[in-house]
Amino acid sequence: IELLQGLEMLKIFKDYAAKDSILDDFGYYERREKLLMKNRITSQ
Repeated sequence: IELLQGLEMLKIFKDYAAKDSILDDFGYYERREKLLMKNRITSQ
């Protein structure tokens, strides 16, 4: 990536106003991990 293209990409990231974060999805991933672990235990 050339300098100007890189700067443009960084500007897009900087200017993006995220409405949520990975922390908002933490509960989902926690439940999913428990389900996967339960499935592994029962399939052994």
